[in-house]
Amino acid sequence: MLQRIWASVLEVNEGEIGIHSNFIHVGADSIAAMRLAQAVRAAGHALSVQEIFTSPLLRDMAQRVESGAKERQTESHNYQTASLKGLDAADIAADNVAKMCAATDYQSYALASGHLRTRGYNNYLIYDIAGPLNVARLHRACQQIVDRHEILRTVFVVRERKLAQVVLKHMPARIEYPSRVEGLARLISGDQDEEMKLGDSPVKFIIVQQASDRNSLVMRLSHAQYDGISLPILLDDLLAAYAGRRLNSSLPFSFFISHEREQLHRSDAAQQHWKKRLAGARMSDIVVHKGPPYRYVMDAAKSHTVYPQMQALPYTFATVLQTAWALVLGALGRREDVVFGYIASGRSTLTGDTIVGPCMNILPLRVRVPLSFDLALDTKQALSQVQSQYLANIPFEHYGFRHVIETCTDWPRWTRFSSIVQHNNLPAWSVSSVKQQQPDGTIWDFSSYTPPHDAADVWVSSTPSPSGGGFSIDLSYSQQAMPDDVATSMLELLCRYIETLTNVAGPASPASRRHAILEALPTLPLEHKTWTPPDSPPVTEGPSDPYKLVDRAWETVLGADSGIDGNTPFFNIWGDAILAAACLSEQYRRMGLAVSPENIIDRPTKRLQVLMLGGEVDHVV
Repeated sequence: MLQRIWASVLEVNEGEIGIHSNFIHVGADSIAAMRLAQAVRAAGHALSVQEIFTSPLLRDMAQRVESGAKERQTESHNYQTASLKGLDAADIAADNVAKMCAATDYQSYALASGHLRTRGYNNYLIYDIAGPLNVARLHRACQQIVDRHEILRTVFVVRERKLAQVVLKHMPARIEYPSRVEGLARLISGDQDEEMKLGDSPVKFIIVQQASDRNSLVMRLSHAQYDGISLPILLDDLLAAYAGRRLNSSLPFSFFISHEREQLHRSDAAQQHWKKRLAGARMSDIVVHKGPPYRYVMDAAKSHTVYPQMQALPYTFATVLQTAWALVLGALGRREDVVFGYIASGRSTLTGDTIVGPCMNILPLRVRVPLSFDLALDTKQALSQVQSQYLANIPFEHYGFRHVIETCTDWPRWTRFSSIVQHNNLPAWSVSSVKQQQPDGTIWDFSSYTPPHDAADVWVSSTPSPSGGGFSIDLSYSQQAMPDDVATSMLELLCRYIETLTNVAGPASPASRRHAILEALPTLPLEHKTWTPPDSPPVTEGPSDPYKLVDRAWETVLGADSGIDGNTPFFNIWGDAILAAACLSEQYRRMGLAVSPENIIDRPTKRLQVLMLGGEVDHVV
């Protein structure tokens, strides 16, 4: 049975798979492991992703299945319905609410970024359409996918310092037809200037007629509504709806919330796991931060392609990349204990990859690398340490990263991961990235635009190269926080570590070259440019009693019992700093004051905000 499923998942002949075949060596990655787990479950057995990686040989995997793993019983949908408090303020009719449940930490992170001036994670998905377009049919297709997918009918509200997602029963698709467009870049820039309000849907469709036989469809979605696995489902359903074909079979995101995340957050085991994992640890900062970071937009990237020798290694490339980055942080920070974030798909324990929503999470990886580390002798130990930790984290990968920071560490509540590592098993938009011809003869060409924003000090990502055998490594950063030559050398060092870790015959690059790079690089963390908040934040008019307005805004957002004095930063009370700032900004807006989240972050206390609004700080308790 497993031989047949392996062949199907990996697209190889059954005859190429024997009892001693290794799932990783045959060409598998984490996506293939998820599909294997799903196929085994469909056959009436149980096999988790963790078990696949710990028993990669066909023989051992078969023994695991045969030894008594039982098929998981799907629980009935028992959604934890939150109260409808706060819906009136967001102009949401209670009789139009289908479901209401907690949002994930990743959703909070993505949604809050969209309320900053950079509009981070409010992403634009674009189809250039050649040929005579049936606009009425496209209009119906946009409404059809909104009707089909809960996540596109989801709006977000804040209640008791937590983000909740509200699934509406009915939501008219917001479809615009601009009459005059001077290029899509200008159209998107203008759309980013639109005011973002909590409780409003981030979803928008813009149909642009460029010429009689050339049109564009621009879709705006928040990353709080999708991930790289579910996006192709949404895009394929849009094309299917336009063509009159049957839509994909998929599961709503509320399934994920009720079956995985909610159960995990009620479990003490997850918190104990992360407390034990991070005991005594501290973040490996690349740039010094003394408060919530947001202002250094990642506006630059360096790229390089590596060709590691993976065939004989019992590790995935994701493990190699994470280990190499740990070595970079250890060497540049002169530390033997490093912590950074990595992207987890969040689907390793699910029933498959058909859930439409952002199951992903950012998890901490803690790696101990002695300063006396010898690449020729200690490579296997380092790789094993990283892969073992990854496997041990799988059962607890749904414990939100904000919960990890606030309940499992002694770090400042506003802390975020200074560097994040992400391995993409497939190109980001692999399913819909090629030109597709529809039955009516139109040709749809897909592209995307992600507004640059301050997501981390450094974001390292890898993708298999189209030619095969290699991996493209991208290092994204802010030019305001890191000099270009430092980023270039950091990437070169990372790639040399990757080559050395995967060269089983011996070091792939001379140690002298690595030492030369290290000597040229500064010690982490870097001191960035001094930031001075603007003197005159935008307000519509001077309020008559700034103290009362500030006090009322804080009490509404942070609670009457928070015990905040005039000198306590709001992010000491609510660690999700960007979301808290967005909520305070929204509250000021309702009072008739235009105060941006950025102004609030830069003036984080009651005293400073009263002064910002033209009041006398001496009156603030």
